[in-house]
Amino acid sequence: MTERLHPHIARGLSEATYRTPYGVTLHLDLEDYTQRTIFYDAFEVEELNFLCRMLSSGDVLLDVGAGADGIFTLVGAKAVGAGGEVHAFEPVPSNFERLTENIALNDLRNVRANRMAAGAKHGSITLALTEDMAQASGRAMSGFYTVGSGLRQASSPLVALDTYLAERLPGRQVRVLKMDIEGYEPAAMAGLASTLRSRRVDVVMTEVNVYNLARQGFGIADVVRPLAGAGYTLHRLGTLGRLRPWSYAGEPTILPRRTGPTGLVRNVYMGLQDLRRNFNLIALRRQPGP
Repeated sequence: MTERLHPHIARGLSEATYRTPYGVTLHLDLEDYTQRTIFYDAFEVEELNFLCRMLSSGDVLLDVGAGADGIFTLVGAKAVGAGGEVHAFEPVPSNFERLTENIALNDLRNVRANRMAAGAKHGSITLALTEDMAQASGRAMSGFYTVGSGLRQASSPLVALDTYLAERLPGRQVRVLKMDIEGYEPAAMAGLASTLRSRRVDVVMTEVNVYNLARQGFGIADVVRPLAGAGYTLHRLGTLGRLRPWSYAGEPTILPRRTGPTGLVRNVYMGLQDLRRNFNLIALRRQPGP
């Protein structure tokens, strides 16, 4: 609905500075789909509320795939306070520039922003936009960059999170790891395997998008396996943010994604079909038994 009303509300406005209900201020590119949804308070509201419930003063948050807006980084930094730390990872130069701008806009001193991607090992990586995702992106920024060739290519350093944590946070417990990297999540988890096995992360919140995973040669099982194997229990966010148990039931059929204008009925239909194909998975560290 907001997409239909936006041209009439914005009236040609392409940039906005907006204070969210979470008490953080963002400079937004309204030509970018994700940043528009933030402007209308419609972006992953349940996930942001869950993040706030999970974090306390002094905690550590890793935001892998912080995006240009950095809303999870900003909200998390406010929640953990001066005694906590947020480590944000955003590989795309234009996104990273806006991320650091928003961090400074909120005068956050507890955030370490890293212009790098997370993967199985150290190195470098090329990211780009697919043609359909470029249409949903701003002129300079986008949260839809994925690994591989395509439009508006960008190169980035690649880091294994096991190594990063050993160097930057030796011995520290990570309260929440949020990961949204457009289908590259299994590779990033491979570089975090030691940390997951040693139970140094309490909560993992990761995107599961079968379309993006398939583009990288992965499936849902490749997200589930490292988490379940490390002893995490799996959940999805239900009504009013309640956690409900979730178990892997095989790979859903990957439906063809049509491009071009869409109507309300088709959007609702596609959204219902995508409930098994595009969601955020919550993994909780299992408490040791007596």
